[in-house]
Amino acid sequence: MSTENRRNRSESGQKRRKPITDDGSSLIDRSPPYDLMAEKAVLGCVLLNSDTLNELTLILRGDDFYEDAHRILFQAMSGLYDSGKRVDIALLVNQLKSSDQYDLIGGAPYLADLAHSIPNAAHAVYYAEIVQSKAIVRRLIEASTKILQDAYDQTIEPKDLLASAEQEIFQIQDDRNSNQAQTVSAILKESLERIDSRMQGEQLASGVMTHFRDFDTMTGGLHNGELIILAARPSMGKTAFAMNIAEQVAMKEQAPTLFVSLEMNSIELVDRLLCSIARVNGSRMRVGTITHEEQQRLIKNAAEVSVAPLYIDDSPSRTVSEIAAVARRISKMENQKTG
Repeated sequence: MSTENRRNRSESGQKRRKPITDDGSSLIDRSPPYDLMAEKAVLGCVLLNSDTLNELTLILRGDDFYEDAHRILFQAMSGLYDSGKRVDIALLVNQLKSSDQYDLIGGAPYLADLAHSIPNAAHAVYYAEIVQSKAIVRRLIEASTKILQDAYDQTIEPKDLLASAEQEIFQIQDDRNSNQAQTVSAILKESLERIDSRMQGEQLASGVMTHFRDFDTMTGGLHNGELIILAARPSMGKTAFAMNIAEQVAMKEQAPTLFVSLEMNSIELVDRLLCSIARVNGSRMRVGTITHEEQQRLIKNAAEVSVAPLYIDDSPSRTVSEIAAVARRISKMENQKTG
């Protein structure tokens, strides 16, 4: 494929990728960020040394490449490598022809040009990180464009718009979060320290402790990503027990905690919390028959509760996505990941 054809294809791709408004007009009169030289360097590194794909596939995906031909090539290279074959021009040409994609990448001359674009594959990861960073910014532009388009849609409720906007942005980060594989030796130290803590009675749970011994023994504490359902018949103390857990986690573990209630309002919940901590009878507190000494205990414990990282949301019609959005905001404010 000629240089002119590749330029035309690239220019048409740029026009296709430009964010547009719902009436079809250009939203911003500029091309999204990309680095074709870095993309070519990544592909050249693979042609020089197939084993670089072991690291590159942990950093890049096919759609991270701005140039369509580069995306096709990276996916074809990954396919060859995953099947146990070496990645060279001859096998790559055969692979592309069998999938009717050979003409889309510029033919054998373009592959040869890629192979000679860099002297060695030593900086493959560096080039890949450049390509990845450009791709992330493009996705931010796409997400921002969608948010802007939705904002002009009068049929979308503002609260739904906020939840959707947060989801769009956080999804970009979530897609990039991945844990690297670790050797057993790297994990053993932490494992042995936890075992020692439990033997010494310093830590009874592997997760966040609730300080309910039987509960922590059965569950190992609260862990990221777990869903624990507390079920019982009406008026059996489910809310009280859940509030007690929130109290222990927030005050003793100092772990940011969000308590969402669809029934009781925040004042009622805080009343319960204070009475629980101060050991004051809730019924007598509600009718105003507590003693002066009990009142002082409530005031003293209120000061302690006020600095705990405990958040209460009593909005009666929260959806799951809205609750997730609230949790993400709290996570950001407290600079800790949500569980």
